[in-house]
Amino acid sequence: MKTNSLVQFCNIFTVFTAFYGVTEFLGIFNLCYKLGKDDTDKLLWQVLVHGIEAWGIIICCILFFTLTSRAKKGRIFIVENEKLMMILGGIIIWIGLISYGLIKIFSIITLTVSSAFMLCLIGMVFVFFSFIFKMGRQFKEEQELII
Repeated sequence: MKTNSLVQFCNIFTVFTAFYGVTEFLGIFNLCYKLGKDDTDKLLWQVLVHGIEAWGIIICCILFFTLTSRAKKGRIFIVENEKLMMILGGIIIWIGLISYGLIKIFSIITLTVSSAFMLCLIGMVFVFFSFIFKMGRQFKEEQELII
């Protein structure tokens, strides 16, 4: 019963994450509207950074959805989950670093670096949990060999 409530919580969290990703993309439309009124070069980079960060959020949403759908089937400590978390965690880290670099290089004052740092942190958490999943899978295999 606890597993089902955890999966339901993860599904709810995935929906909220997807909603946040959609709002990031809608924020790009607002920036594009401002682009028509503004003649500075920095606004184009703002749109680019918002788009990059929105893709980071969407990747998180895909990862959460995939993991919860596998958890429903009882497939948690498997190699595919390890690799998925490692690859997508690395991608999210790079997205955060690119976002941070663009903000700093082009001196975009209206954007803060906190979202870039959060993406890097989320990516590191995914990589960390990838290692935990690997250890869990190894413990599971050892336990099956002992039995």
